[in-house]
Amino acid sequence: MEKKPNWFCVFMRNRRKTFRIMKLTLMFLIIGILQVSANVYSQNGKLSIQVEKMELTDLFWELQENSDVVFIYKSKDLIGFDKVSITRNNASIQEILEEVLEGKDLEYSIDEDVVIIKKKRVEEENSAPIEGQQKKSIKGKVTDKNGTPLPGVSVYLKGTYNGVATNIDGEFSINGGAGDILVISSVGMETKEITIENQLDLKIVLMEQTSELDDVVVTGYFNKGKAGFAGTVTNFSQEDLVKVSTGNVLTTISALDPSFRIHESNLLGSDPNSVPDFTIRGRGSFLNSSTQPVFIVDGFQSTAEYVMDMDPNRIASINILKDASATILYGSRAANGVVVIETTKPEAGKLRVTYDFRPTFEFADLRDYNLMNATEKLEFEKMAGLYDSEYPQNQLYYDKQYNDKLKRVREGVDTYWLSKPLRNAVSQAHSLYVEGGSEDVRYAIDAKYTNQQGVMKGSGNEQIDFGFKLIYRIANKITIKNYAQFVYKDRENSPYGSFSNYTRLNPYERTRDENGDLMPILEGGALNPLYDASLPSRNTSNYHTFYERLNLDWNISEAFRFVAQANVMFQDNESEIYTSPFSSIYNGISEPEKKGSMTVSDGKVSEFSSNINLQYNKEIDNHTLFFVVGGEIMFDESDNRGFTVQGFPSDQYIDVAFAMQYPEGNKPISSSSISRSMGTFLNANYIYDNRFFIDGSLRYDGSSKFGADNKFALFWAAGAGWNLHNESFFTSDVINNLKLRYNYGVTGNQEFSAHQALTMYQYQTDRFYSNAAPAVLMAYGNPDLSWQDVKTHSLGLDFGFKENRIQGSINYYKKNTTGMLTDVTVAPSLGFPNGQYKANLGEIENKGYELNLNLIPYRNREKEMEVGLGIQIAKNENKVLKISEALKTINDENNENKFVPGSVYKEGRSISALMAVRSLGINPTTGEELYLKADGKTVTTVWDANDKVYIGDTEPEVFGNINTNFAYKRWNLNMVFDYSLGAKVYNSTVVDKVENLSPYDNGDKRALYDRWKEVGDLSMYKGISDAGTTYITDRFVQTENYLRLRSMTLMYKISNSEKLKKYNIQSLRLSFYANNLFRVSNIEVERGLSYPFARSFGFGVNVMF
Repeated sequence: MEKKPNWFCVFMRNRRKTFRIMKLTLMFLIIGILQVSANVYSQNGKLSIQVEKMELTDLFWELQENSDVVFIYKSKDLIGFDKVSITRNNASIQEILEEVLEGKDLEYSIDEDVVIIKKKRVEEENSAPIEGQQKKSIKGKVTDKNGTPLPGVSVYLKGTYNGVATNIDGEFSINGGAGDILVISSVGMETKEITIENQLDLKIVLMEQTSELDDVVVTGYFNKGKAGFAGTVTNFSQEDLVKVSTGNVLTTISALDPSFRIHESNLLGSDPNSVPDFTIRGRGSFLNSSTQPVFIVDGFQSTAEYVMDMDPNRIASINILKDASATILYGSRAANGVVVIETTKPEAGKLRVTYDFRPTFEFADLRDYNLMNATEKLEFEKMAGLYDSEYPQNQLYYDKQYNDKLKRVREGVDTYWLSKPLRNAVSQAHSLYVEGGSEDVRYAIDAKYTNQQGVMKGSGNEQIDFGFKLIYRIANKITIKNYAQFVYKDRENSPYGSFSNYTRLNPYERTRDENGDLMPILEGGALNPLYDASLPSRNTSNYHTFYERLNLDWNISEAFRFVAQANVMFQDNESEIYTSPFSSIYNGISEPEKKGSMTVSDGKVSEFSSNINLQYNKEIDNHTLFFVVGGEIMFDESDNRGFTVQGFPSDQYIDVAFAMQYPEGNKPISSSSISRSMGTFLNANYIYDNRFFIDGSLRYDGSSKFGADNKFALFWAAGAGWNLHNESFFTSDVINNLKLRYNYGVTGNQEFSAHQALTMYQYQTDRFYSNAAPAVLMAYGNPDLSWQDVKTHSLGLDFGFKENRIQGSINYYKKNTTGMLTDVTVAPSLGFPNGQYKANLGEIENKGYELNLNLIPYRNREKEMEVGLGIQIAKNENKVLKISEALKTINDENNENKFVPGSVYKEGRSISALMAVRSLGINPTTGEELYLKADGKTVTTVWDANDKVYIGDTEPEVFGNINTNFAYKRWNLNMVFDYSLGAKVYNSTVVDKVENLSPYDNGDKRALYDRWKEVGDLSMYKGISDAGTTYITDRFVQTENYLRLRSMTLMYKISNSEKLKKYNIQSLRLSFYANNLFRVSNIEVERGLSYPFARSFGFGVNVMF
């Protein structure tokens, strides 16, 4: 039997040649496109048209495709008319219609952006004007709330065909008389009606429609109307992002929607080279499994770091898809939610250049550190008995030590070690955006440079982005979009080490000797981290990535649409860690071949993905039908290699060539990974009378990550809803929107290693057998390994009242994750590595609610003033329903931990449950701690791990955001607060820096002032002289409530100013922003242990030429 070739593999092997051909083809295609001239061309609300003998239906379709209006007519009304020919330049839609319909038994009317064509009425059309009514020329100018002129705005007399459009400066002139009603409308703006009296020169301000973005759901594959959408989605516009300047896109999303929750790392703090951990609607995995959502940028999956580094000015919208109906199209990737991002598209017209400059000043936030000064620390040491001895012959030695330190203190030595590795960081970001072109060929060039400095000296990163976007149309039917982007990023970690090292150093220690040189070892014998930081040790990494994204959009007809997308990505990355041979970590090592080391690694990543879909959208009387069928393929490959060498003679020769050897038992390593997946999907949506709707989707996925017997799986979701505001019994104008919706579905998760289903062997390169390297079993495969399923119920209510001045949503969800990947423990005699293999065991339940409420308590359009308030409340409960035997073993190990509360997974408890021994406090007589045993009756002074009980949950009872916005003319002030209530926190600060504090290290002031000292003291902490170790008890479990001012942004925007026009400036936006200005908490705990948290201030300048 002839073996058929795997064309996908052939493509990937020859991808370089293939992509050269693609680029050449694309180049010739662009050249061809540039030669095509359109029959209809629109700019600034005006149309240029040239057609010969065209049916009216086809003409109206062309006008609709090249303008912002929609035509409505009955097909039978247009039958029997001759074909039309027309040539007009820079004409309004009214002028074109007047000429086209002249002499025909047809009339038109315009209502906002809708043109209605119908048969003329029988009654006389041209009634005599009202006696005494004098027509006069009414002039005016239309602007937005910022004073920017609005071109192309429709201005007409209500009930007539007399209408015009504003010019590029927003100006218009129309004939009207007293008592006429002037209607002003534009896409995305609220329609305004003005009764003409004696005005001759009108100043009209149109406000943006607040619900425009909410009308469409962007899925990443296609867009669909939200009126018939049963899923839960939150969307934000570019304006929302710009108002909230938090430093990066991820933290901005979290500030806008609390369900997108960032879990701050108390270790990494504000480290500029770390990517935060975050979840949508709770955690659904054990241990270190990924719980991050999928990020889709312009239809293709991207990394969290890519999104974090995006320029907010280049983002058009963000849609957060949360439940099964919303995420089902992503099938096996949808379990943790999907974040869909659309970037801005170049606008047609003359060349526009936008430059954005944003410097940021960052300061370490040390408000949570309350360390002893030199006098206090010496007093603490004396009270701890550090200078007392039972033997008189030793007391002289201890007295001398104490007196030497006391002399230093009296000489003014009081080193504030926390400031030594820190700096006031200054970062900068520059972006340049150039756009222009015609309606048929549009282009954009974007460039960005960022230099982000961290508050720890020597930490930061630099990034350079360059992209080119091209959009071109063929015959008003086919749109082709191409975006090529290059990204380079260089990271550098601080050579000053962990920040926690500096919190332990004693303030009476000098950093330098009498000659002013840094001391490798301090006078007290501790290592001086400043000395190591002065050496040329380094920890750096970088990558450069190329993206190519191609999109084809074909409007086959009014009902059918075809979309195809393709994406390729190539990345090269490398890292280098060098430790000087003079580093203090080599103290005590005499062999020169073991001093100094360098670890070098590099890797390559390539990805290819493509998807297509065919859409059908049709309205038949009261019925609306929407169908989509599509497919997708994905391929990714990575290769990594690395090695470590040691033995450098000096810091003058920092190169692997000068190393003496590999570390013992260490040789160069390499690894590779390949995964392939494919999927097909179907979506169907039916709406009846814009009141009732049903929505259903299927996704059939296959992946090489799973076992041979379970490579494919079916995922599905179904939902229904009711637009109550469209019912006849809702006649009140108060209710703008009231929609009830429910959906249920099954999605999946495949965020894990590509080879967990396979049996793998590892070569032993340090030995040979029969002239070949032997291999040992590394991992045992499981052909039955299958997909994790997430079954989700979601119920929601969307509402909007009083012209959407009160709007929001209420959502309840419940999702069960089943078939979770966990380790199965087997007998060691069976030969399994570590006695374990992977299987589908484990089940977790998450349920909760979300309340989003947005208010406009005050709005005065004449004064151009508006006050907005947003309140978001969220709650999530988590429960383990089933665990494996391997996890039970891990539970036993974590339960034995005496010092740090570990993850203990128990059925019926949360995965973030906190277990501790109950404490009855400190005995006032002895200063010892009293414990309550598990039986709840027995009191003891002996700590026992078996007495641990459930104390509470580290997840908060409720959390959310409060968003306030004040707009006045060209000014806008936005503030975002976030809060958390009811989370149980194990206060490790009072454990490590108070009770378990070594007298040789510095610690919290409470260690001196709040510990038990003598009989009768009522204290929360044991005596200073108690050298025993404190173990985990609920004495250190506290309920944390906090409120934080996360972001404040003040903006001023001016457009089309006469002063600016002198410098060819179209618009100017100035902003001042500050992040993490304050944080109020009811507990005192040190934050940012390895890298401190920071506050930032900055300003921005955005100018368009």
